[in-house]
Amino acid sequence: MGVGSHASDNDPEVLEREKQKNLEGETESHPRVPQGWNERLASDSEAAVVADHCVPEAIEEMQKHSIEHLLEGQDCSVREQIVVTATTTTTRSTTTAATV
Repeated sequence: MGVGSHASDNDPEVLEREKQKNLEGETESHPRVPQGWNERLASDSEAAVVADHCVPEAIEEMQKHSIEHLLEGQDCSVREQIVVTATTTTTRSTTTAATV
């Protein structure tokens, strides 16, 4: 979290830009948080409350969502690199969890 009491560090330019995104319906949020939620407009304590109330996903689902988010708008070579790295990491974490 930022230095200020908001994720935007109370930067008026960031606050205005994010506010305009919300008004224009351009806010992207995680599927588990309320629609239109914009963490950059929230105070740190509001963000913590929303995070606490989010329904937890299985690790595999969180990894899948993260990979999909990283792949959006990437060219083919970057997409391949992300998929290979993510697959290797997922395999290692699954193996480690199974041996523990």
